[in-house]
Amino acid sequence: MRRATSRVQIGAMVTNPYSRHPAVTAAVAALDELSGGWAFLGLGVGAGLEEAGIGYPAPVTTLREAVSVIRALPDGETVTHDGKALSLREAALRVPPPGRVGP
Repeated sequence: MRRATSRVQIGAMVTNPYSRHPAVTAAVAALDELSGGWAFLGLGVGAGLEEAGIGYPAPVTTLREAVSVIRALPDGETVTHDGKALSLREAALRVPPPGRVGP
């Protein structure tokens, strides 16, 4: 459905694994499917949360674990992850996208 441009993308700016659980963030796969592959996802370590009174441990470790989970779920995998920062038990998207999401 690309008509007038080949550069526009759809996304939710940047999120982090503290204010939005990675299993919820992985649902960006639905947006990617609906938009015909135009969606993107920005992830960060949660800078600025301390000013809001939210402390967060091990930001780089947490981000790495979140990226691993977020990549696996849209691929249709059932994910069990027991890391230093995140835990999931047999998490899966109810309806995984029909194709690979992202690079």
